[in-house]
Amino acid sequence: MKIRKLAAMLLTLSLSLAASPSALAHAHVCSPALDALGATIGSSDFKNQRDQDRLGLKVVAADSKLLDGKPYDALQKLDNIRTKIDGLLADRKTKINKYDAADILGDVGDAEDCILGHVAEF
Repeated sequence: MKIRKLAAMLLTLSLSLAASPSALAHAHVCSPALDALGATIGSSDFKNQRDQDRLGLKVVAADSKLLDGKPYDALQKLDNIRTKIDGLLADRKTKINKYDAADILGDVGDAEDCILGHVAEF
């Protein structure tokens, strides 16, 4: 019984993905850049785990916006990451290693460049 339920769920998922091929195909254009950003955030040294978790969720939100065909909303999510990192660096307490912050900001720039380079396609 469980196998049938799983097969039905997989079929439903595949049909829903097939219903929107253009959004799915274009989101994958920038997925490597977003994956790299998520990995960099995940491997960075934050003083507060909550800050790291929230930034990771912003990457997921940006990817979701691309899947919805909303590249400018995705860019806003990336700008929110940039703003948060700048705030963490400006704090008198060391909340993030400056080298990790530079890596994250570099990956944010790469993701922004990818989205802007393909914005007409989303």
